Amino acid sequence: MSTFILFVSLNGFYVSSLGLTSEQPAIIHRDKRVLDLNAAASSRGLERSAGLPEAKAMFGREGLYVAWEEDAYHKARSTWLDVVTQFADVIEPIDQHQCFVDLSGHPDPGDVSLQIRNALEVQTGLEVSIGSSDCRWIAQVESYGLGKPLASLPVSYLPIAEEFSARLLALGCMKIGDVRQLPLDQLRRQFGKDAFLIHQAANGKGDSAVRAIYPLNSISGRFLFDGVADTRQVLENGVVYLAKKVGRKLTDEGVFSKSLLVWLEAEDGSVSFHERTFGKPIGSPASLNFALNLLLSELCHPVSCIRIRLPDLAPMKRTQQTLIGMTAEGAKDESAQNALGQLRTKFGDDSILLANQVVVERYQRVRQAWRAVNGWNWK
Repeated sequence: MSTFILFVSLNGFYVSSLGLTSEQPAIIHRDKRVLDLNAAASSRGLERSAGLPEAKAMFGREGLYVAWEEDAYHKARSTWLDVVTQFADVIEPIDQHQCFVDLSGHPDPGDVSLQIRNALEVQTGLEVSIGSSDCRWIAQVESYGLGKPLASLPVSYLPIAEEFSARLLALGCMKIGDVRQLPLDQLRRQFGKDAFLIHQAANGKGDSAVRAIYPLNSISGRFLFDGVADTRQVLENGVVYLAKKVGRKLTDEGVFSKSLLVWLEAEDGSVSFHERTFGKPIGSPASLNFALNLLLSELCHPVSCIRIRLPDLAPMKRTQQTLIGMTAEGAKDESAQNALGQLRTKFGDDSILLANQVVVERYQRVRQAWRAVNGWNWK
C-alpha cells in the first residue's frame, strides 16, 4: 500500500471567522508576523508571513490590527475539521487553519482529496489549497501551486532551520537540485548529525507519519473489501474483522462509547452515512460487532469499504453493563450460574458438584493429615 498524504489549508480562515471582510485593511498577527489578512490588505501588496512592522508601515492608522487568540477560532476550527472527518480517519491539525490527512488506505485517494476540498469550500465559502505527496513537507509545498519541479525551488523550501538554509546558500546551493549534487560526506562536515536529514529532504524524502489527533476522544477503523461486498456473508465477514480490530483498541484502552458512526462507500465512490446512539456502552469486540449488525441490518446495496468511528469515549467501569451483558464480578457469577443450570438440566443434578461436595478418599485424607502434622510427604 503506497503512502498518500494530503495537506489542507484554508485561506482567509481567521479574518473570515471574525467577519473582517470590509474595505478597511485588516491584519491578524501572531508572534509579530502577519498570520492572515483580508482582501483589502492583500490587494495593496501585503503578503502572509510578512512582519507586523511592515504591515503597520504600509497601512498606518488606516489598518486594523488584531492579535491572534486561540479561543476566538476554536469553534470555527472544529466546524471545518468535522467536514474532513466525513472522508478520513487519520487527521493531524498543525494549526487552526491547516491539517495533514493520511489517505493511504483509500482505493482512490486522489478523488477523495478533491471531494474534501470541494466540501470544505461549500461549507466555509473559503478558498482551500491542497497538496499531496508521500511525505509531509512536499505535500505542503505542493499546496502552494507553484507548478515547478522540486529541484528548481529555492533551498528555503526545504524543511530545515533558517540557519541551515543560509549555510547552504553560502556553499553555493541556490536551489534544492544543487543540494542533491553535494556528497553526503561534505554535508556531514558542514551540518554534522543533521546532514542525513538534509540529504533526504533534497532527494524528495521526509517524514510520512500522520497522527490521528482529531477528533479527540474517538477511535476509528476501516475495512476495504477485495472488490465489493455483494452478499450478506461477505459483508458480515468484514464486520467481524473490523469489530475485532477496533474492539480490541477499546478494551486495551479501557474505554467505551454509546455512539457509532458508519460510512459505507459504494463501488462508484458514493458514500452513505449511518449513525446510531445506543442505550448500553460499546466497549469490546463483541459489543461492537453486535452494534454494527444492528446498524447495518437493513443494508441492501453492495459496498466496497466500511469506515466506523466511536466518538465521545469515556473510561469503562467494571460494574457497567454493555450491549451484550455485564462486566462486573456479580454479573460473571450470574453468567456462570446460568451455564451451570443448563448443564444440570441436560446431565442431571449430580453432574456438577461444588468443591466442598467432592468426596475425598480415606487414604487421601490420611495423607493430608500426616503431612499437616509431620511437615513431610507420605512415602
